[in-house]
Amino acid sequence: MNPELFFNAQNLLFWAVIGLVVYAEAKAYNQKYGEDRRFWIGYVTLFGLSLLMVLVAGYDFYVWLTAAVLVAVARLVRIDRLILGDLWDRRENHRWTLIWGVCFLFTLVPVLWTGMGLLTWGAMFCALGVCGATKVAYEGIRDSRVARKLRNGRDL
Repeated sequence: MNPELFFNAQNLLFWAVIGLVVYAEAKAYNQKYGEDRRFWIGYVTLFGLSLLMVLVAGYDFYVWLTAAVLVAVARLVRIDRLILGDLWDRRENHRWTLIWGVCFLFTLVPVLWTGMGLLTWGAMFCALGVCGATKVAYEGIRDSRVARKLRNGRDL
């Protein structure tokens, strides 16, 4: 595959915009809503913005639809709980990574089988990575600030 098809200005701009949107959502919603609602906000963000990318760039709609349906079904049946039980009960990022990762890997099967939609899958997978990295980075920065405040208060 030609790297210029994948790493072009349009995709890089899309990934930057989705990163900024996820950061703004994390800042606005992270402590206000429960885990389930935050998951669906992220779902709508990723698949809503990537649908725009699919429509504007002319990428494969069926790959987008397959990934969207698989993630929604996996979340509704709570596949993370079925696989892990309560192992990662307090680890939201780990469970979400399991859901998104498994679904995107299952989406890759028909893509590789037919040889179509690989560019769409790759662009969406990068968008998923940007979303996850932004969320984890935001939470890491937030938690380090809380820890610094606790250390400074204890040192007095």
